[in-house]
Amino acid sequence: MASASEAALEHKWITKCLDGDTEAFGRLAEHHRGRVFRVVYGMLRNAEEAEDVTQEAFVKAFEALKRFDRKRPFLPWILSIATHLSIDRIRRAKRARGLAAEHPDAAALRPAGTEAADESLARRELREALWRAVRELDGRMRSVLWLRDVEGRPTEEVAEMLGVAPPTVRVHLFKARARVREHLDREGPKGKKKHES
Repeated sequence: MASASEAALEHKWITKCLDGDTEAFGRLAEHHRGRVFRVVYGMLRNAEEAEDVTQEAFVKAFEALKRFDRKRPFLPWILSIATHLSIDRIRRAKRARGLAAEHPDAAALRPAGTEAADESLARRELREALWRAVRELDGRMRSVLWLRDVEGRPTEEVAEMLGVAPPTVRVHLFKARARVREHLDREGPKGKKKHES
């Protein structure tokens, strides 16, 4: 939730932008860019694509700024745009080539310390298994899971971002969590079917 001073600053930037000062939108975009990128990267797990989607989201927001309801905070609106663009990107990637075998996050690549190597390996394998499971989700379920469980956003805010009712968010979240659990039960942490081990 934006503080009163942040909301006032956003309102000032938006008003200036609507009056023709495009640099004001640049300041607004810079203010929120990191948070938008973090959400998009969490969904796509690819820094280059996340950068593209973040940029595209701000371009679309700039083009649609006249329709923005200035009584509302800017961040949920820009996150809604970015989330929809991310879902579209996920759907296109699935149609074009199925799920890409993206590399796990950078934290999984850090070398394990000698005294805790086995524990570190187990954590890394579990993290990789979780990302494989998340990548199997469709765009809507992946976005709901990320926004609720990782970003910690309230159900009502996620519903507003995605343009659905709060009960729909809860259903998507329930299904997403169930599918991740099923994947982990089926594949195990090393990504091999359990009956093969």
